[in-house]
Amino acid sequence: MIMWLTSRWAAGQNSRLCDGEFWSSPPELPAAATTIWSFCTAFCTAFAIRTENTLFGAKPPNERLMTAAPDSEVRHEPAGTEADRQQRADFADTFARVLGDPNLPHRIFVDDGSRAVARAVRFAGAWKSRHNAAHGRRAGGDRMLALRPTGVDLAWTGEPARRIPGPARGKDAEHAALEQVQRAFEAHRDDIACLVVEPVPEEGNDRLSARVLRATQPLCHDNDALLVLDEVRTGVGLTGTPWAHQQFGLAPDVVAFGDRLRVGGVMMAYRMEPAANDVVGGRLVDLVHARRVLEVVEARSLCGRAARLGRVLVAMLERLAARFPDHATDVRGRGLMCAFDLCSTAVRDQVVVRLRNDERVLVRPGGPRSIWLRAPLTVNLEELEAGVCAMHRVLAGLVGQRARAA
Repeated sequence: MIMWLTSRWAAGQNSRLCDGEFWSSPPELPAAATTIWSFCTAFCTAFAIRTENTLFGAKPPNERLMTAAPDSEVRHEPAGTEADRQQRADFADTFARVLGDPNLPHRIFVDDGSRAVARAVRFAGAWKSRHNAAHGRRAGGDRMLALRPTGVDLAWTGEPARRIPGPARGKDAEHAALEQVQRAFEAHRDDIACLVVEPVPEEGNDRLSARVLRATQPLCHDNDALLVLDEVRTGVGLTGTPWAHQQFGLAPDVVAFGDRLRVGGVMMAYRMEPAANDVVGGRLVDLVHARRVLEVVEARSLCGRAARLGRVLVAMLERLAARFPDHATDVRGRGLMCAFDLCSTAVRDQVVVRLRNDERVLVRPGGPRSIWLRAPLTVNLEELEAGVCAMHRVLAGLVGQRARAA
């Protein structure tokens, strides 16, 4: 992850982007600027933590950590002390208040997002084994499906996934993907424990339609499998709501999350009935940091702010695409997770390199010819305008270069 390394852009710049047009001559970044404008970070509030430790008089994270354990213990991951347990309980309460989903009341916290996804799949396997035993079937539960825009993965426990390929885009691709899932269930109904889906996939064309996402839920339940949503990249407000699945009306059985909180975790529905209540694992220092992140998200209403700024960003990108219709197309976005396509892979790669080298703007290439924008929750309007104007300059330069070559 690349953190947002910026301060505000030149104060007093007045943009006409909000009025529906570009500057006639987009302003240059200051010549001596050392700012890096990053649209590819997913670490949402680390900058806020550094700048707002005393927001509303809250005790800074370092003081909380020192309260949690003596100095000698802080260096060696304190565990088991009363203060340690209190800090973990405080984090769990803050998480439930800020991001909790009443349909997913059971939570387990781990070190990071990858461990969270692995834990979610293991829970699904354990549930499937118990479910099969209760219905007089063999144990099973050692397989999983992963739905992606480019196909369906069928994986066995401890073995690499096998891709069931499908068309990459359009309604035919969506229909084929659902058919692939159905056929896999028919062939391995007692073995498949879960279907893992990213609401906004970080692969291929970076999206699955709402129709496909909603179809996965009855498909899973009809075949005695759990719907597991991977919200490691989409959770914690980046899409404009605390969790992306809330925008699709989904009621998943398990949600895995991580990355932006510096801790990962799993939220489970009532039907999981785990033996224990909330289990707050993870490193204490990360839990203290994550609690502060959540307090800033709550105090500054960053989820709603992401939705509002996301709409502005999409509007700016649509105007960019209208200015360069032969180069930029297919603008889309949910909150601050936005993307658009360029006319070819070669042009996309040139744009990425020029943005980084000439404009000091970091974006993420994705799929065959897409640019993904993943701004942090602490981004402001001036920063978004500066980044989009940098894209305008780069595309204008490429168009002029091609015209001269012709």
